[in-house]
Amino acid sequence: MRFGGDRFGAVESITRRESGLVAYQARVPGGSARHDLDGVVRVSAEPDGCSRVTWSAELVSDNGQEARDHVGTWLERRLQLAGGTLLAPLTMEIWLGGARTATLVAGARDAVLVDAPSATVEAEDLAAWIRSTGKQLTGVIVLPGGSTPGLRTVLRAFPEAGVVAAPTATRLDLEGHELRLFDLGEIAGRRAAFVSVRDLDAAFCGDLVSNGVPVPLDGVDATARQAWTRSLDLLQALRPAWTVARHRAPGTRSDATGPQVASLRRYLTGPDTQPTM
Repeated sequence: MRFGGDRFGAVESITRRESGLVAYQARVPGGSARHDLDGVVRVSAEPDGCSRVTWSAELVSDNGQEARDHVGTWLERRLQLAGGTLLAPLTMEIWLGGARTATLVAGARDAVLVDAPSATVEAEDLAAWIRSTGKQLTGVIVLPGGSTPGLRTVLRAFPEAGVVAAPTATRLDLEGHELRLFDLGEIAGRRAAFVSVRDLDAAFCGDLVSNGVPVPLDGVDATARQAWTRSLDLLQALRPAWTVARHRAPGTRSDATGPQVASLRRYLTGPDTQPTM
């Protein structure tokens, strides 16, 4: 495997192995950390007796579109060598507006936006960024606690996009791939929900988790904390490798699920100290 014009290939190593799942890392010998790659291969049994293989990867830091294209080409070759039927891949691009995130899940032609920033000017920047991808925005998934002004701005820019929200909808199709919404009911006085995209090995969680940003727990009693913890149980039962939170501390290196959930669990069940990443 090569990244861009590097003379050296990459050294792959398995970091975790369990039933139906292998996590791996790829590192360029002597290279910069911006070339590093974390990935997960998952094999699931299907009702028809066949197996479904999904392969997701995350560049530890953004090395530009060219690097992402190289990674995508490499993954596609590896999947083709494994045989079977190859579906058109999905990609997810995370837009950062300060500590606020929005995610574009895209197929070959269409795309779905998960969440929108709060400020109108940030939403205008997001709309321009979506246009630059060349994808057709067909839907916007609104998670509880999202911004109405930001959503209105995005919809003005893409009037053909439909709005999907829990609990009024549970599934959304994107070029044959399923985006599934889970309504968690009320947690700590606010509704909560998250989106699971099995074929990206990812979940998009709104304020259910917070990637390195302090979580306000003033007035959150023991019952509410238990409900929050049970919702994290559901999230982890789906075993997403990546979890994208609505708020992400600047400079955060990864959206890996494990560290985020572990940090929040310690915070919910231990002393009142803010979670760290």
